Amino acid sequence: MNISPTIRKYLIFLTFLQVDFFVAIETTALIVAAPSIATSFSLGEPFLPWILNAYFLTMFVALIAFLIFEKQFSRSMSAKRFFLEGMIYFILGSVIAGVADSAQLFFFARIVQGIGAAMVSVGQLWAMTESYRDAIEEPLLWADMGFVIGIAAGPFLGGIFSGISVDGWRGIFLLNAVFAITGALLFAWLYREKRVTQAATVFPGDKKSFPASFFWVMVIELIVSVVVVAQEFVVSTYLQNVRDFTPLATGSVLFAASVGVIVGGFSVVASKKTDTLAGISSGLQGMVVAIVVFGLAFHFDIFVPILFSLFLSGLFFGRLGILLFSYISRLLAPAALVSGTIIYLIVLQLGNAFGVGMETLWAAINNDFLLFSFLLVGLLQVPLFCVPQLRAVGRGEMNTN
Repeated sequence: MNISPTIRKYLIFLTFLQVDFFVAIETTALIVAAPSIATSFSLGEPFLPWILNAYFLTMFVALIAFLIFEKQFSRSMSAKRFFLEGMIYFILGSVIAGVADSAQLFFFARIVQGIGAAMVSVGQLWAMTESYRDAIEEPLLWADMGFVIGIAAGPFLGGIFSGISVDGWRGIFLLNAVFAITGALLFAWLYREKRVTQAATVFPGDKKSFPASFFWVMVIELIVSVVVVAQEFVVSTYLQNVRDFTPLATGSVLFAASVGVIVGGFSVVASKKTDTLAGISSGLQGMVVAIVVFGLAFHFDIFVPILFSLFLSGLFFGRLGILLFSYISRLLAPAALVSGTIIYLIVLQLGNAFGVGMETLWAAINNDFLLFSFLLVGLLQVPLFCVPQLRAVGRGEMNTN
């Protein structure tokens, strides 16, 4: 069957969307479904966080292991094989979780899922940098769209499946398995491996190395992740625990941020500007404005500005997510792409974890949104300081090379 290169490309991008969709669903839907799962297995409240953490911690440990043994993986496996093997693990884990008849089997399934999700995440970015390095913003946008759709749909799916019956939550895992199977088959059929050349790197050179610029970008990525996750997690906690919003209503409010992420991503792809660092700088400045509006809107409890502030945060986060990874994908030499991708994912996980932990700080300051936004703005000064340093270091590295 002959498929035009354009259709082939977009079908591959569709698999990237599916991947980020079901990875997001694993978080957002299970936040709603966790109490039902605990009831099904007669688990006490102390075990409730482990329904999510068994998956998250496994992903984190797996990424560390992949980084340590990256040389062996990159020599013996291709991006396509790594991605597809990860999909197989994720599918098996999802099916086992969906039919598990004991807590032990369920948590085993969550560990298998975590390993698969870590492999899929690495394999996906590996394939993007391998085949679409010169125009990586486009596949990154599709992945971001899948993630935000999953974030928005997760609470709804979790609520719907959990409400069907006591064991209705099993449908979440079986639905995810179907999405993963479809994505795996499409990717296996359509993706053609492409040997990476040294062309189009920002700083030429044939050594596997991480220039100083890479670590400046990682600092920016870490802080941005902390701020955005902290903002959304605090909003979710406040609406459900203080304002008595249902999970579905909370998801509807946070949907404004999801729309912003998609708009921000499209704006990067549509832009003709080539100065990535200028885009990163303006994105960070925009986030500062969004957080200020966020603090004022919640302080005065005015609904429309609240939605607008979440939309703004999503918009600039969507821009920064694409700009930061596209920058490092061109920055690193081909031999460093796999390990660089793994480090990026580890930093992303750390940012998410620290962001969730910021909810404790918000509670410690008596749920004061104005003070909380002031602290987040202060935190954003770190990446704003990093951008001029990054530009200066980049010039030095280019001169050296």
